[in-house]
Formats: sequence, structure tokens, C-alpha cells
Amino acid sequence: MEGKQLASLKDLYEKFPPVQIEKGIFKYIQIKVTDTASGDSILFVRGSARHEYHKEILQDFEIKVRQHLNVRGVTIAGEGEPQKLKETIDFKCPGGGRIEHSEKDKTICVYGYSMAYGPGDHPVTVQMIKEAYPSYPAENITIGDKEY
Repeated sequence: MEGKQLASLKDLYEKFPPVQIEKGIFKYIQIKVTDTASGDSILFVRGSARHEYHKEILQDFEIKVRQHLNVRGVTIAGEGEPQKLKETIDFKCPGGGRIEHSEKDKTICVYGYSMAYGPGDHPVTVQMIKEAYPSYPAENITIGDKEY
């Protein structure tokens, strides 16, 4: 992406896949990335056992994306002069919860909520995970009724 002009924000998916989760039981968040110049936005799902708090997952992701954009000098196409995406990009967490992922059983259960951000849109998260894990039976990727 060196000096690359993105056709749309979705081109970030080339470097940062829409879904990245670990194995085991861990916290997850949805991350809405918006280009404030155009209003376009995309959604990511990130889950990590290394982070104690949901906000740490957001901070880690934002740092990685901003570093990538800063080093690469990425711009985004639009009306008039292209703007450096690092100057117009915004990161928000609409919600989160927990994920229980068994690679052995090929099961993923999304449940709960984030104390800081509230519950994620679990049906959207489940759909994104199904697309990211096509080798898992769709019926094994579910929304659970556990609270936290």
C-alpha cells in the first residue's frame, strides 16, 4: 500500500482482515472505522485474551492501523484533492462482549456485553465470523445467553 490511493475504506481489509479472534474465552469488540471526510465506514471484529479491558483492544487496533497509514502515506479517493486517510480516519466501538471459541469442536459462541461500550450487535458479529470461518458449520457459530 506504499503511497497507495484507496478506492474505498474497504481496501483496508487487504491489510487488516474484518475478523480476528483467538481460541478460548476472551473479550471482543466491534470497531467502526469511519473516514470523516466522506462519511464512509466499515466494521471490524477483534477478540483477544491478552487484553484485560475492551478499551485496550480498541487502542491496540487503532495504533496498528494509524502506524500503517502513517508509514505508507495512504490516501483515499474522493472529490477534489485526495486526503491522507490518517488525518480523516476515526475509530469507535459500538459494543462488545465475549467469545468462546473451540477450534477442536469448530464452535464459536458470542455473548455478553462490554462494561465500557455496552453489548455488541451480536447478530452482525456472528455473520462476520461465519464469513471469516467458512470451514466451521454455520450452526456452530451462535449467540449465547450467558450474561458475562
